[in-house]
Parts: sequence; C-alpha cells; structure tokens
Amino acid sequence: MPDKTEFEKMLSGEHFNAAASEFAPIQGEAARKMQAYNSMPADDIGALVGAMRDICHPDSVFAIVKPPFFFEFGRHIHFGEQVFVNMNCTFLDSAPIRIGDFTAIGPNCQLITPTHELEFEKRLPLSKTGPQRRDPVTFAKPIHIGKHCWLGAGVIVMPGITIGDGAVIGAGSVVTKDIPANVIAIGSPCRVVQKIPESD
Repeated sequence: MPDKTEFEKMLSGEHFNAAASEFAPIQGEAARKMQAYNSMPADDIGALVGAMRDICHPDSVFAIVKPPFFFEFGRHIHFGEQVFVNMNCTFLDSAPIRIGDFTAIGPNCQLITPTHELEFEKRLPLSKTGPQRRDPVTFAKPIHIGKHCWLGAGVIVMPGITIGDGAVIGAGSVVTKDIPANVIAIGSPCRVVQKIPESD
C-alpha cells in the first residue's frame, strides 16, 4: 500500500507536515477564490450564493455567507439548507466543517479545525530534508454544528467540537467541549446555563 500524501493524512486526522509543497497549489486556488468572493458586492445575494457553491463541498445545499469570509480550503465546508453566516467569519477547514439546516452564525465567528502538539519538539520537529530546518506538524479534528443552531457574534469553536441541534451559543464564547442539543451555553470556556424549552 503506497504511503499517504500529507493531504490524505490531514483529512484522516493524522499528523501532517503543513509546509509540504503539495499544499501550495490547493491553497493557492482557494486563496484566489477567497479573494474573488470578498471582492463581490455584498448586496448581490444571488451571485454570492452561486460563488459559494463553487467554494464549499459539493454536497452543500444553500448558504448565504456575507463577505468578507476567510477559509483555508473551502472544499471541506459542508452547508445544510438555508444556513446564514454573517460577515468577517473565519473557517479553517483542514478537517471537515459541517453546519446543519437553518443554522445562523454571527459576525466575527471562528471555526478552527487544525491544532498542534503542546511540546515544542513534537510541534516543530527537526526536518529530515536539511539541517537547522524545522517542519510544522499539525493535525486536524472535524467540527459539526447541528441544525437550528445560533452562534452569537465572536464565538470561537475549537477543533473536534460537536454542537447539538437547536443549541444557542452566547456572543464571545469559546467552545472547548461538546455542547448538547437545545441548550443555551455561554462563556470562556463555554458552559451550559439553561435548557431551551420545547415549542408547543
């Protein structure tokens, strides 16, 4: 069985060399799409929706994403039905980011899938390609945000997090642990403060 590429390692959650040359054309294409998207008129919703279909994963349904919008690859972002993402959000999609139907994400939110080892020698080990060179070692964990959720302004979602259906995350929260469905959670670190009653 042939060795995995660094890109394949990234998608499977393994440690990978983030400086590997194979990433340059992929990230370059994503950067060009991002620049073009962020140059579009913010009030041309039809054009924005069409352009986003070319950026995100092909199984995505429908999303209104207000520019500016920042991403790493784009192709690993999965949008459900009628997702709304407000301006100035950052999605680092080294691993898949899945957002469920009718979920709203406020401005300045960050969804971060890549992470690193805590120990320096593991995080930036000496390279095998040359003396005094260190290669950045990264790994990524997927993020899943359920349907009918609302993330307030400035929420940060850390790698590997799942947020259950119908959850509301208060503005400025840092989500470091999974959040169950149908609750209000706030704070840094984010914690559940109230259950949302079921509608009649």
